[in-house]
Amino acid sequence: MGELDSRLGTKVKGDSSNAALSLSSHWRESLCVIRRACAATFGFVALLLARTGCVTESAVDPVLEELKSYTILFSRFTTKPPLPDLPELTTFTMRGDGSALVDLSKHSENIYPKPPGYDNFPKFSPSGAYIAYQTTSYGTYEIFRMNSDGTGKVNLTNYPDFDLDFEWSPSGQEIVFTRLMEGQYEIFKMKNDGSGQQNLTNNPASDRYPSWSPDGSKIAFSRLVSQSPNRWQVFIMNADGSSQVAFTDTSESALFPHWSRDGNRIYYDIPGVGMVVRSLDGSFTRRLDGIFSRYMSWSPDGKSFVTSGLYIVDTDLTNARAAYKPGSEPSWSPDGKWIVFRRADESGRGDLYVVRPDGTELRRLTTSQYGDLNPSWKPAR
Repeated sequence: MGELDSRLGTKVKGDSSNAALSLSSHWRESLCVIRRACAATFGFVALLLARTGCVTESAVDPVLEELKSYTILFSRFTTKPPLPDLPELTTFTMRGDGSALVDLSKHSENIYPKPPGYDNFPKFSPSGAYIAYQTTSYGTYEIFRMNSDGTGKVNLTNYPDFDLDFEWSPSGQEIVFTRLMEGQYEIFKMKNDGSGQQNLTNNPASDRYPSWSPDGSKIAFSRLVSQSPNRWQVFIMNADGSSQVAFTDTSESALFPHWSRDGNRIYYDIPGVGMVVRSLDGSFTRRLDGIFSRYMSWSPDGKSFVTSGLYIVDTDLTNARAAYKPGSEPSWSPDGKWIVFRRADESGRGDLYVVRPDGTELRRLTTSQYGDLNPSWKPAR
């Protein structure tokens, strides 16, 4: 028999001569009809159907052929995840159809061979040439950078305490991040080679979740303004740390700021409630309950974004629809044609899927033993 593949949408070669010996021509014809219906709806080829011989070498799924042109970056659990012990989490890439899987930790020329640890939140640089990620493999959380093929791994932060919450600048020349110093968090930035590390906030309060404006001139972040109870507010500063100004002043916490694509609005979350959009001049504010902005990903035209729950939301928060449910950690492809996301089963183990923004052409990309997460697309050049 041909090799059997359990991933949705994967075509499997069958041995028609062997299948003909075991199944009547009537059943072969019926099962071929069923196979075509399953592929049209879900892109799924079941193992039994592969044995009928109704898939030929010339049968090609055009959707999967299209997806092969993309590259997806993600994290994979390679040991069992139950906490409190951190499992092994490693960075991978694959084609958009789930093929050509590459473990980026497996390069012998790396200066830092990967010991057991937790590599998380990998992100391509805007050019796609580099990947940055945070890791516990060498002690506390550090921020590393490597080439997009996994070579040239470099420890950017080299600091004895936590470095996390990082984001590439729009130019790709700098990285902003959060550092834990003497029990509180500060916002730092550095060049993309780790040099020029600068404390931007230098404030008695904790500051986290930095976000670059689209033109790279400003940074929004959340500041802990009171501790009884904890209350965070969104602040804005220049990219050099000057002119730190409160953007929100509410009785509720305001966390995880994101900029609109035109740089005129900021979106943020009210924990447990929903998300808010507010213009920089304060002339426009709207709240959307039950949907949150923390994992939002913009469409290329900047007219809408997708966020956890696979909700596609317009810029004014007046319209929200689910592209597909359930799903989390979505990322919109650079050409706007696809959304990659994570879907978890009842145990919490998640696999990666893609779907069109209109909810059609669902394809399952991974079926790993312990689960995959944090998917994103390689930027178009």
